[in-house]
Amino acid sequence: MKKIKNVIKRFCIIGCLYMMCFINTGCTSTEGKLEVYGGEIVKNSTLSYSEKYLSYELPIISSQKIKDFKINEYIISGNGSFDIKYKDLTGGEKYKDWYYYFANIEVKIDSDIDTEISVDSIDMSINGNSINYEVADLNFSNTKAVLGNDIDVEKRSFVYDMEKVYLYQYIPENKQIIALDIQEDCTITGFKIIDFVDIENLVTKVNDTEKNLDEGIVVKKGDKVTFEYNLKYKENVSKNNLIKTTSYITYLEENNKDCAFIDEQGIMIINYMNDQFVKDYIDNDIIAENN
Repeated sequence: MKKIKNVIKRFCIIGCLYMMCFINTGCTSTEGKLEVYGGEIVKNSTLSYSEKYLSYELPIISSQKIKDFKINEYIISGNGSFDIKYKDLTGGEKYKDWYYYFANIEVKIDSDIDTEISVDSIDMSINGNSINYEVADLNFSNTKAVLGNDIDVEKRSFVYDMEKVYLYQYIPENKQIIALDIQEDCTITGFKIIDFVDIENLVTKVNDTEKNLDEGIVVKKGDKVTFEYNLKYKENVSKNNLIKTTSYITYLEENNKDCAFIDEQGIMIINYMNDQFVKDYIDNDIIAENN
């Protein structure tokens, strides 16, 4: 009988130790310390003219499954007038012990005063933890700040003559083409992409005849203009980045008024198939750095 009592006593002690370990989060946590990444791969630069809310996605790569998420504050540098709204958190896929999500935000840049800002970091709450989410490049400006007060961004002396590619999975090796149908006589003076990629080997043609854009190209109503070019990543930008940037064409209308045709979300390069850009970042940066 005494032996049975001793066995019961030992089981009680083991049970108590097990319960103490269960209550102690250090014993039960299978996910460990909360670590959050993702802002390092954001490369966004928007030149805005429309005062519309535009959508952006911020990858949230977490060592823990996110059960509670909130954005508390945007830490901004620069000056101007703007509004940022948080919409929702989507995703929740798991890859190699890392969970990844997308924080969806909307940004509106006012056009009444010069505005040029950068979102340097975002104060977030994730599963009750305060997180400072640093962002590599999340930049917004309006045409008043970048191109000057006197430029006309509402006039439309031409339209796209063919469907334009906005979203690339990666930078294509072949030449890209933008075609314009000229609606009014004007002089085209430039074709630019704001940041993160360079335009190379640019060939500009009017009605299939090559012209020198550096000297300004005089075009008439009914003309067809094409830009043929290659894209190349700028230094310190790669296929792992989530790239969004504005493209625009500058021109003079007949009375020599400066104008710009702004394509606010003119180019996006995201290795989006199966979220490969996130998985490559986890493999090549997060896991590689922690090993």
